[in-house]
Amino acid sequence: MIVKSSGASGETAYGEQTGINNVKIGRIIVPTDRNGRMWLHFTADTPERTVPAWHLFSPDVDNSAIEGNMVVIGTSAAGLRDVQATPINPVAPGALVHVQALEQMLLDYHIKRPDWSFGAEIIYILILGTALIIVLPRFGALWCAVIGVMTVGGAVAFSWYLFSEQHWLLDPVYPSAVILLVYLSASLLNFLRTESEKRQIRGAFSQYLSPALVEQLADQPERLVLGGEMREMTLLFADIRGFTTISEQFKGDPQGLTALINRFLTPMTNMILDRQGTIDKYMGDCIMAFWNAPLDDEDHAHHACNSALAMFTALESLNDEIRAER
Repeated sequence: MIVKSSGASGETAYGEQTGINNVKIGRIIVPTDRNGRMWLHFTADTPERTVPAWHLFSPDVDNSAIEGNMVVIGTSAAGLRDVQATPINPVAPGALVHVQALEQMLLDYHIKRPDWSFGAEIIYILILGTALIIVLPRFGALWCAVIGVMTVGGAVAFSWYLFSEQHWLLDPVYPSAVILLVYLSASLLNFLRTESEKRQIRGAFSQYLSPALVEQLADQPERLVLGGEMREMTLLFADIRGFTTISEQFKGDPQGLTALINRFLTPMTNMILDRQGTIDKYMGDCIMAFWNAPLDDEDHAHHACNSALAMFTALESLNDEIRAER
């Protein structure tokens, strides 16, 4: 028996020490993995492979089934604990595993796993994994899932072709599982980052924009332009006429003055937000608002004027309530 390893005895290993390549037994060469294990291509069980022991002790036994053949003696009873699981038979007798190994050796029919296969699988993982990490934030999880499924399906189909036609063994399962893990991790990170951006936008604009506009910004954060931009806008200023005189009536009662301002600012703010306006600031009893920012509003002047008219209507109701309370 001669054991050949990578980088020795004329065995090409592409500069890597990958262990054992094959074992030579007389004229038979058996390809193995790096640890000297033989890859078996299991076939279906056939009646010609086995001869029952009782048949050999029969008075009229026909020895032609074993004469001139290699014979492996073994058991098939489950209680004797020589039952092995194979890809096509979960309870195959252990002797049949040896028989199939001998058949492959004699027929020179072997499954081969080239030295470069592990490197090819690593490169596949690196290329597709890096592509998913780069592409997923730009195109979203759905398109990346489609790309990933197509790529993994292609890898599985290609490895099956090599297995069925060339008897080469490339593993698409482990790299595909790693790619799935990369996809899930990248999707989770992208989801957390997107949710964090949405929370920041909601927190920054919830006091100044209507909930509908805040959700639009949260769904399309790219509409926020850093550094500012030039655009036509409509602005509105509204305050309480004669506020100084009114405030003098609340000397010693700051809570009452605060309540009055809140009763004024709350409905005025709602009239603005309901018509796509943005609250810029509150200055005492004054409200400053504008339209056509940060979201586009082609009818910004129209919406601003409608807000002003609605504010007058709401103010009349508020004045009636205050007069009724006196």
